[in-house]
Amino acid sequence: LPYTSMPVEHVLFMKLREMSGDEWKTLHDHAMNLKTQVPGVIEVHFGPTFTTARANGYTHGFRVLLQDRASLEGYGPHASHQTFVGVLNAFRIDPPVCLDWDV
Repeated sequence: LPYTSMPVEHVLFMKLREMSGDEWKTLHDHAMNLKTQVPGVIEVHFGPTFTTARANGYTHGFRVLLQDRASLEGYGPHASHQTFVGVLNAFRIDPPVCLDWDV
């Protein structure tokens, strides 16, 4: 699809192993840093589900609102995102489900 100037939602549903409070703080801090370190990131939200009975094994949700599709393209390879992915991968059980759409 062609680029638009509309904001983009980038959402992941993840299956992560249990972690200590310190591990969660480190992972969460890396996620929150994306807002100030990656151009085009407007909002970042990340947390565990509290509705486990209907989550089909998914334990965490991650949402990033980006300025536009061009920002999404720059987000993936950005060094801060790659650092977050490296930390995140230590806790992943399975690959995430990822969806992106125009807002």
